[in-house]
Amino acid sequence: MIIDFLSSLHNFDMNCLILLIGVLVSTIILRVSGTSPGGILAAAFAVLSASESLYWAVTLLVLAPLISWFYARFLSHIYAGREPVFIMAGISALLTTTVGLAFQHWQLLPDNSLSFPLGIVLPAIIATAIRKQGVLSTYRYLIVAIVLTVELIIIIHSVGSWLGYDFRELQYLAEARPSLDTNWGSVFAIISVIVGFLLYRRYRIKSAGFVMLPLLAAIAIISPLNFLLLLATAGVVYFLTRQLQRHSLVVGITRYAVVCAMSVTLVWTITDVLLHVTTGFSPYMGAGLFAVLAVCVVANEHAMYGLGKTLPLFIAGLAIMATIEVGGSMVVQAIWHTHIVQPFIVRHTTEPTKE
Repeated sequence: MIIDFLSSLHNFDMNCLILLIGVLVSTIILRVSGTSPGGILAAAFAVLSASESLYWAVTLLVLAPLISWFYARFLSHIYAGREPVFIMAGISALLTTTVGLAFQHWQLLPDNSLSFPLGIVLPAIIATAIRKQGVLSTYRYLIVAIVLTVELIIIIHSVGSWLGYDFRELQYLAEARPSLDTNWGSVFAIISVIVGFLLYRRYRIKSAGFVMLPLLAAIAIISPLNFLLLLATAGVVYFLTRQLQRHSLVVGITRYAVVCAMSVTLVWTITDVLLHVTTGFSPYMGAGLFAVLAVCVVANEHAMYGLGKTLPLFIAGLAIMATIEVGGSMVVQAIWHTHIVQPFIVRHTTEPTKE
């Protein structure tokens, strides 16, 4: 029943709310209990995945301990700095892409599903927590975070509906404008993890962007104006984060949670305003939640390592991914005359349909 309720709420407003509430709930649980509920993004990603396919969500949760075990058994010698994060993210992207395509073939996961690209890194996030604190502790608190997130979403939606707020208004406006199909971004996410790992091995700095680099590169190629908008948004969040670092003691996971909350709020507000004051412009090319995550990752990594160290690697990683996406798409289209592995396809619609 709850899954059916969440399935009916797939829109930009509710996705942002789920992410925001999930991050805040997970952060509070971490600070109160001292145990991470699989990472501060895990609960929100799990709820979003379950709302589209319970089979897919359960599969992602099952893959996490398997990835952690595989890394501990065969790759535990790769442990310097953040190398385990890259390794487990690469394994997660490969496995979830394979399983996700099979689920779509069997119609267990909708085509153009938001949960598909979100699922790329979810097992890796949880596996990282499992590696540090064990399976039982991680999943005990993750389940609590998921339940609390769902309950709060139901309450907020009920109150908002009672007050007359239309949670689907932005979705109706966005559906009438061009948008990116991010369903095939998982193929290039694997490449992005490899690129990030190689840059980290060389410079010992995590280049800002990580698995979001394919999205950033695609927007830069397709819509430079939207790319500048996304960078400007990340710049504002970066500035606010720097002020937070200078004038408070908020550090570590708590700082990252604040950065996520600021990213959700700012992207949500800008999208709302631009959809209402423009007629043809599609804010962030309809990337929605992925624009939020891109802003969060870029702002947080630059704030963590410093602009001077991170920016050159960010530009290099972005240029590499843009070259790979353009070159790869041209080669595939020339050989097979198909868009099947093109990373991001622009969808055009004319009028939104209200159900």
